[in-house]
Amino acid sequence: MLKLHQYFLLNYILLSLLTLFFSAGVSYFWLKNSEVSSIKDQLLKSVLMVDTLLEGKTNLDITMHNLEKNTGMRFTIISYEGVVLAESDGDKRKMDNHSRRPEVIMAHKDGIGEAIRHSATLDMDLLYLAKMSRYGGNIIYIRAAYPLAKVNEAFIDLWLRIMVIFFIGFVIAILASMIVGRKISGEIRYIAQSLSAISKKNYRI
Repeated sequence: MLKLHQYFLLNYILLSLLTLFFSAGVSYFWLKNSEVSSIKDQLLKSVLMVDTLLEGKTNLDITMHNLEKNTGMRFTIISYEGVVLAESDGDKRKMDNHSRRPEVIMAHKDGIGEAIRHSATLDMDLLYLAKMSRYGGNIIYIRAAYPLAKVNEAFIDLWLRIMVIFFIGFVIAILASMIVGRKISGEIRYIAQSLSAISKKNYRI
């Protein structure tokens, strides 16, 4: 049968474990959403930067390749009809029409569009952001993309570090509670012995 301090310690451990698992789940989804939002902001800033750089540029392919080298992002210039005009990562001549891409459809409707989907060209999942713009008097779509695998690697690395800190704190709390429990148990035992002695009129204890 469990002693009183062992009973409280066991309940404390169970409660701490539940709190740890709950915190792990909440922090996992919060960090993932936070990391995705951060990458979206970076993609938007990059697209806006490209928008200011296009004026006067004649070789868009070279411009897109240089941007990818500097940022690690994939850049695509798409015509209003969906034809790929420039691409930083792949042969644009082999690419199909992009007019039905979700991010392009959204950008056509709202000015800015985004999507998380699989890229047939690169055979990987990407986070896309597209913006409607103008080049040479024609409507175009400037699109930037970032590999979803890199996003996952960044947030999982941060999440694991936080979990290590949580676990260390959990272990320290359990050890501290065990020390306190033993101290309280000793005091309770002393009080019980004192009360027993008083009941037996043994005052030498």
